[in-house]
Amino acid sequence: MYSDYFNLRELPFSIAPNPKYLYMSAQHQEALAHLLFGLQQDGGFVVLTGEVGTGKTTICKRLFEQLPNEVEIAFILNPCLNEIDLIETICQEFKIKIAKDIKLKDLLDKLNNYLLACHSKNKKPILLIDEAQNLSTALLEQLRLLTNLETNEKKLLQIILLGQPELAEKMSRKALRQFNQRITARYHLAELNESESRNYITHRLSVAGCHEALFSKQATKKIFQESEGIPRLINLLCDRALLGCYTQGRFTVTKQMVEKSSEEIKGKRQRKLTNGFFSYVLGISALILLIVFLFKSLPMFYETSSDVTNEKEKPELEILEKTRGFSGHDNLGNAIRDLISVWGVSFEDQETNGCGLSEKIGLRCAKFLIDLDEILKIDRPFIVSLNQEFFTISRANRETFFLFAGDKEYQLSFSEFSGIFDGNIDLIWRMPPNYSGPISLYAKGPAVDWLSIQLALVNEETPPIDTNVIFSEEMSEKVKRFQRLSGLSENGVVGALTWMHLNSYNSQSVPTLSY
Repeated sequence: MYSDYFNLRELPFSIAPNPKYLYMSAQHQEALAHLLFGLQQDGGFVVLTGEVGTGKTTICKRLFEQLPNEVEIAFILNPCLNEIDLIETICQEFKIKIAKDIKLKDLLDKLNNYLLACHSKNKKPILLIDEAQNLSTALLEQLRLLTNLETNEKKLLQIILLGQPELAEKMSRKALRQFNQRITARYHLAELNESESRNYITHRLSVAGCHEALFSKQATKKIFQESEGIPRLINLLCDRALLGCYTQGRFTVTKQMVEKSSEEIKGKRQRKLTNGFFSYVLGISALILLIVFLFKSLPMFYETSSDVTNEKEKPELEILEKTRGFSGHDNLGNAIRDLISVWGVSFEDQETNGCGLSEKIGLRCAKFLIDLDEILKIDRPFIVSLNQEFFTISRANRETFFLFAGDKEYQLSFSEFSGIFDGNIDLIWRMPPNYSGPISLYAKGPAVDWLSIQLALVNEETPPIDTNVIFSEEMSEKVKRFQRLSGLSENGVVGALTWMHLNSYNSQSVPTLSY
């Protein structure tokens, strides 16, 4: 309706997964690289997870545009099937002729013969299953058994699973540990940040033929806030806001237009009333608890301060007393979930260890004894313990450290934080594919293949597509040069710290302390 009015060739904010409109943020580029890398391996699973509307399906469509003609692709968009229906659907998607009421064994034989025929013709069959979080444990196990179809040299079937974060939780179950071992590459797509959201809007308008700023700065900021960086919601808000702008006969979308669009799409007024009531109740409750806590803390303060005689300890004690008013988590596990949320991830499973769940989407927890200068170089959010309570440091610089625990936020100056920091931190970092530990001389495997790609990008070389690369002395020297440039110990061994700096250097999508 409004395309001619704004001189657009077509509607730019359709929610259909059109690869032409795919905005390749740093994390989308990284996700695509993981998928390409996984497909270079012989068989097994490639897993891409992300919240609804983050662009998983569109990335896969872009992936298939880059695949050679010898690739045979089967799509399954609705995996809510039983075991026989699943195999039958796979056969149908590969255009394998099957009879009615065929038994499971006969279906598997038909599929195996087809895969062997593809192998003899140098064709590569790929099965893609969308909404894979809906697959039952029995179906996931059935898919694992399909990857057992092989020759003496290689697996015959590659499977790509797209799903919401619940898929990662499901794969963490003990019953699926064998399935989890078959995953050759995995990636989790988080929401866009504010800058990426702004660029996303500009990109889609440009593809549709518009190079003018149709959205004010306040409008794009509001779109980010209302969409929380989810591309599908950005599309809905932009489309509705442009329609509102058109009906008003104006040419620039305002913040107020976005607010109205959000109310129409999300029923926001009702939500505001509900949230306002509960926020009021929670606020009053928190205030009462804080008053009780402070009264209980007063005797401790006077007793402690009256016993202090060393003048050098006074600044540290004053800071500790200041942080007694901070309310953190009483266990590390809850703080880990806060830290995971900074990465744009949340898990419904509140019982399983958060670090274990995170490894299912390529993230790993680590503990370090480290100084503040090195922390600022690493530039990753981290967890600290203050007064035996745990807080996540989400942002920091040479002036201020921002701490939070749950919905509570606090600030400490750099000098205040350094005065009580003991050097112990917990953080999360993004692993390479199939990472099991530090890489040293003569190692090989998917993590070494991935390392060769990352080092090529550092040295502005064309990334290799070779597999089974050996971590040679030449590669070790490249690692040492990179470690020297990054201010790390030049040992040529690729451990967690080196990977973190490689991730930062290659602009991979990772949350940072700097702001």
